[in-house]
Amino acid sequence: MSINGGPAALAGDFTMPTFHVHPGERLVMTVVVSVPRRARITQLWLGICRNTNWPLDMNPTLASVQRPLMAGAHTFGLHWRVPERRTPAALYLCTSWGTDQPTPVGAARAIAVLAS
Repeated sequence: MSINGGPAALAGDFTMPTFHVHPGERLVMTVVVSVPRRARITQLWLGICRNTNWPLDMNPTLASVQRPLMAGAHTFGLHWRVPERRTPAALYLCTSWGTDQPTPVGAARAIAVLAS
């Protein structure tokens, strides 16, 4: 994952990468999704969330898949401008995904902090 060509600053506990952004800044983000062998992702959304507890408040959605993703690496290019005024001070790049193999499974979570 990178934003504007730069790597993330890792948190002390290595839980989530942090990117320092500024109000009004245009972000060009690259996210690589790795799908394990014998798996298939049937639903995937990438977007901006306001908290880490319930990433399904995703708004805006920056990317989604129209066809299942098979095993391997899949790169997504995302573009977004940080709002001039924002509350809270940190926003999050988040994902929500699902699969139908072998049984339906899914998850939603923040994957990076966008901190001012």
